[in-house]
Amino acid sequence: MTDIVNLPAEWRECALANSPIPSFVVDREHRICHWNRALERLLGVDAASMIGTTNAWTAFYDAERLTLAELVVDGKVDERLEELYPGQYRRSVVSPGSWEIEGHFPKVQDGGRWLAFVAAPLLDADGRVYAAIQSIRDITAEKEAEKARQHSEHLLHEIFDGCPVPMLAFDAEHQITHWNRACTAITGVPAHEMIGTRGQWRPFYPSQRPILADLVLDGNEESAIAHWYSGKYAHSTQIPGAWEAIDHFPHFKSGARWLYITAAPIHGEDGRMVGAVETLQDVTAQKSYEIELEHQANHDATTGLPNRVLLNDRLSQVLAHCCREERLAAVVSIDLDNFNAVNCALGHTAGDELLRMMARRIQACTREGDTVARVEGDEFVVVLYAPSDEDAVGKVLRRIAHEIAQPAVVQGESFTLSCSCGVAMFPRDGGDAATLLKNAASTMLRAKEGGRSTFHFFTPALDDRITERLTLERDLRQALERDELVLHYQPQISLATGKIVGVEALVRWNHGRLGAVSPAKFIPLAEASGLIIPIGRWVTEAACIEASKWRRYGDVDGMSISVNLSSRQFHHADLPDEIARMRDIIAGTGVRLELELTESMMLKDPGQAAGIMYRLKEMGIRLAMDDFGTGYSSLSYLRSFPFDMIKIDRSFVANLGRGQGAEAIVRAIVQLSRAFDLELIAEGVEMPEHAAWLAQEGCFLAQGYLFSKPLPAHEIRALIAAPSRVEAIVAGLTRIPSRQDVVGAHLVGALGNSFAPVPLADRVLAERAQ
Repeated sequence: MTDIVNLPAEWRECALANSPIPSFVVDREHRICHWNRALERLLGVDAASMIGTTNAWTAFYDAERLTLAELVVDGKVDERLEELYPGQYRRSVVSPGSWEIEGHFPKVQDGGRWLAFVAAPLLDADGRVYAAIQSIRDITAEKEAEKARQHSEHLLHEIFDGCPVPMLAFDAEHQITHWNRACTAITGVPAHEMIGTRGQWRPFYPSQRPILADLVLDGNEESAIAHWYSGKYAHSTQIPGAWEAIDHFPHFKSGARWLYITAAPIHGEDGRMVGAVETLQDVTAQKSYEIELEHQANHDATTGLPNRVLLNDRLSQVLAHCCREERLAAVVSIDLDNFNAVNCALGHTAGDELLRMMARRIQACTREGDTVARVEGDEFVVVLYAPSDEDAVGKVLRRIAHEIAQPAVVQGESFTLSCSCGVAMFPRDGGDAATLLKNAASTMLRAKEGGRSTFHFFTPALDDRITERLTLERDLRQALERDELVLHYQPQISLATGKIVGVEALVRWNHGRLGAVSPAKFIPLAEASGLIIPIGRWVTEAACIEASKWRRYGDVDGMSISVNLSSRQFHHADLPDEIARMRDIIAGTGVRLELELTESMMLKDPGQAAGIMYRLKEMGIRLAMDDFGTGYSSLSYLRSFPFDMIKIDRSFVANLGRGQGAEAIVRAIVQLSRAFDLELIAEGVEMPEHAAWLAQEGCFLAQGYLFSKPLPAHEIRALIAAPSRVEAIVAGLTRIPSRQDVVGAHLVGALGNSFAPVPLADRVLAERAQ
């Protein structure tokens, strides 16, 4: 085989000319010896115009200068290279003595090209340089790709750095590569302190530990994530292999924050994990709002104490601990005695201030592990954790009672309250929160009913009583739906004429299982539960509907249908509209609607009460003060409120003739009625001598069992149609008032058949004779 070195020169010339690598050769005189076809195509310069000349520079530059090959052939590379190609050159690793440069050459065709030159010396047999060859490689595409890559990297950096979402990233070695401006803003740590380090934990935690992105990069082991972010983490629903968490960071230079964190892996082209990225979102405002909402949902707005929801949760936890540790627990229901009087006297603002004051006093009497909650109104619940015995509970309650009883100054007024407490002990009085709370509340009610300002421990007998009451309340709620409520009507009689002048409607409850339930039993229950509102509305409407039918049975002109209003009804916002509707039911029948009110209705807000009463009067409604004489401020009410009638309480009538001062009280009430020009009626009249005495003293209207018990609707209709039985009773009264006794009385007609009429002139003469 022929040695390639020994190939004919023309063959070597042919190989160089046809080489796909653009190249040219210059001799020691800088004359171009070769200019191959590949170079012709690259530069667009014919070999014929270049071979034999020293103009190699013209293909590349606008001004004459040495090419790299010429520097090599001259041996002056070290002297001139930095001058001619500053920063563009390097020694070639291909062969000794070779050099490489690259640069952009605008003169080259197609608007300039990026070219890479490699120049190497050509040696003769003696090792002397006789020429140099320079090969050229078009690196325009590479440069454009590099430029595009750099642009892309720059753009990515700008996007990353300019993103408003705080982000950081690190490589497979956990070394931080990116830390954007938003990350600096939220953590207070600049990028130059973080990039290139493995200290990503420093801005977040006081001691070294992995952040979420570290855990993702280390293999996404949930056990590791759960260890560091227990109860705070979750799988990302948007990014495969990513995790998210919410955590509180109190150590930021910019201040404590709540952050929502997402950490995701970064994969290379081959799918291997090459790093991780973590994004941060400041959720401090949202978390604070959630915390505030949670606080509002679990705490009383007035006192800041736990409410019923949080109380149940804490009590359940206490019971669980006490059950495991075989310890006691006490649930105490506390109600402030007479608190409503302060509320009514000074208003709700002062009442709230007083509640806060009492809450602080109760808290001061308990330990750190105990719970004080406000469940409603002026009712508090205290949960005592692991007291030693009942005596220890009693000591706490006595301390609470003592603190509550200290004077409290609100809006410049000094008040002294007391409290009633009921205690249920775990496990003796119940094994769950609901039972203990119920038993403590029922015991508190027993303490309140038993005289207040005391405390009682729960007993099973009390539970039976409360259970019975709750059952009765439940049945009362259904009584209207089941048509178990009925009205009975008791006539009001004129002692002067024997006529029926009015009828009082009284509600009765025919319980489906218990039979007749006493009003004394279910009316207070209705008051306490709020059921008195719908029941009272039904009573008034049913009474008016019944009264609208009476005209067909007799003369009812001027007669009144009287119903009792509760305090809740009286202060209900819809009362005037409801009464107007009831009044319209009996309009044109001759019957008038009369409402019976008690003194207690005026206590809450006298100004408001007066406004309601005058509005009712404008509607043509009669107003009667019920149970007169049993309160303590009746005189001021007679002067301030537009009553039409006074009703003497049955207790005074029952005691007439028993030497207990009832006669003096009734005489005083008669004089008051005359002074204020009010009608007067006595309730509970059961004995003829009482009726005669009342007539003699000037009270000429009465109702009671002497004349008639309360009657069902069909019987009151019959009595209106034929009142002779009542008239006969009045006619049979034996005690006859003297002329002097009846002077000035509201006497119209005769006092029964045996009473002589007293003309108005005779009454005036008698008054003058006195």
